[in-house]
Amino acid sequence: MTLIETDEVKHRAELGVGVLKDYWHNGIGTMLVDEALYWAKQFSWLEQVWLAVLDNNQYAIQIYQNLGFQTKTPPTMDGQGRQIIKMELSLT
Repeated sequence: MTLIETDEVKHRAELGVGVLKDYWHNGIGTMLVDEALYWAKQFSWLEQVWLAVLDNNQYAIQIYQNLGFQTKTPPTMDGQGRQIIKMELSLT
């Protein structure tokens, strides 16, 4: 899991989460995202967290929605021709 503030927009960070396939559907992804958001809300200067997810990854999208992330823009294509959904969560 990573939470990285970019230089382009201050007080905003990109969340990255990965779980090995052998451990999918055990709640690990939810726990990782929840812990990252707890840290961001309690101990950081961040005002917003965003992420990009493949549009066919419905399990991940559901996790993010359950934790309060919202889609703000239409899906876009990545460099490999896949549909990407960008989601955001305000921490303020």
